[in-house]
Amino acid sequence: MVTTVSTFVPLNAPYIRQQEIIDALRATIPTKWNIPIYDEFPSEVEKVRFGLYVGKVYTDSRTVNQLGVTYCGSIYNAEDTFEVNYVSFQQDPYEVDVCNVVNNLTTLEVDNVPLFDGYFRNLFDSNLTYGPTRAAIYTWTFRLTRMEFNTPN
Repeated sequence: MVTTVSTFVPLNAPYIRQQEIIDALRATIPTKWNIPIYDEFPSEVEKVRFGLYVGKVYTDSRTVNQLGVTYCGSIYNAEDTFEVNYVSFQQDPYEVDVCNVVNNLTTLEVDNVPLFDGYFRNLFDSNLTYGPTRAAIYTWTFRLTRMEFNTPN
């Protein structure tokens, strides 16, 4: 007897997952740069090591879409959010290059398909702070907007 395991993918979930972003960064950043990419995201109080950190993608807000208002439908704009942190050390030779890769994440294509396919608005904010060891800590907050539909159960 063969049993199959199906994975539950709820409707209206974010279109992109954390692992897909990590995989895209690993494929884009050359291995010779030796930049580690972590899937665990540090808390505010943790000491962090050199490398890129990708946070989990979560739905941050949900607003009524204008088409839903006009046509009495159940159409919403859902905003999915995630963060990327890059902890650089002093005189890091790849600091500018890594920042450029993350800055261009919204236009990145994987196998000729946009990484954020299905989102109609892709925005990000970036911030630079210096840690206690003078390490540069870059933080990008990405906000991706998609259509969401209410469906009967």
